Amino acid sequence: MSNFDNVHPSCQAFVKLVEELLKARRTELNQGQRSCARWHGEPKTFRYNQFVDLVYPSYKALRSGKLKRPPDLAMVRYIADYLECDGEERARLITAAGHHSVLVSPSPEESELFLADARKTLAFLSLPAYVLNHYWDVLDANEHLLKLLGMTRAQFGALPDEMRNVIQLIFDRQSPLYRALYCDHDEWEMTAKRHIVGFKLQNRYCETDSEFEKRLARFRELPNFSEYWDNIDIYADLEYTYSNQIPHYVTTMYAANGRKVRIQTLFIFSNYNFLNYNQALQVVAWQPFDAESCAVFRELGIPIPEVP
Repeated sequence: MSNFDNVHPSCQAFVKLVEELLKARRTELNQGQRSCARWHGEPKTFRYNQFVDLVYPSYKALRSGKLKRPPDLAMVRYIADYLECDGEERARLITAAGHHSVLVSPSPEESELFLADARKTLAFLSLPAYVLNHYWDVLDANEHLLKLLGMTRAQFGALPDEMRNVIQLIFDRQSPLYRALYCDHDEWEMTAKRHIVGFKLQNRYCETDSEFEKRLARFRELPNFSEYWDNIDIYADLEYTYSNQIPHYVTTMYAANGRKVRIQTLFIFSNYNFLNYNQALQVVAWQPFDAESCAVFRELGIPIPEVP
């Protein structure tokens, strides 16, 4: 089938992609590029009739224009399972159905490939920097960041897994970052609310993701977190991210030598797996915001250049 004239406009992208994938799977199966799997006891043929009978009975109505909306997210995932979609294909299928990008966790091999490159970036940067995934778990940090926080590599390595998360580090009163950030309550609160906004924005389509739910449940046990999380609207409260009083996402904190520094956070996004934004890992760097902060960085042995 190839004529899409009867399909409702809101469903055409989804129908076209489904049939493109069905055709591709049939070709791969016939050419021996894909092993024959079973679906509810029957060998998969990826034929139209099998797809309708065993996977999505409403497809005929969708194909004829009687249905005017693509299937819900659960059905799209079910269809993707039948079609044996890889991460990129699954994300395309979900987007074509009108749903927003969902999390597709990279394989361990994919993660290691990126981390190898990210660690090279950390080594080249003359700024404190670390690597994050989409849950804001800290995957690694460079020596400049450890100097700024007054930590050894062994101390960093000894942090419990649950502590290796930016949100946890900000709200957990036992964390080394909380102690550095708590110059006074107003400064800390501004930083905390900004990060809530950023975390909500990056994970705004992940409410049904089990890994996201695990972290959110853990965060809710931290002081003040639920109060801010439940009351901050990511679109109404963007002043927590950008304001005239504290521009350019500037955070005030104590450095390891006890002196205050003001830092600007720089997000260096990876283009790895760019078709699924929520899957992207990123390198984050801290740049001193003013001359006084530059001086503190240099005192700690962080090679900040002289800027005219």
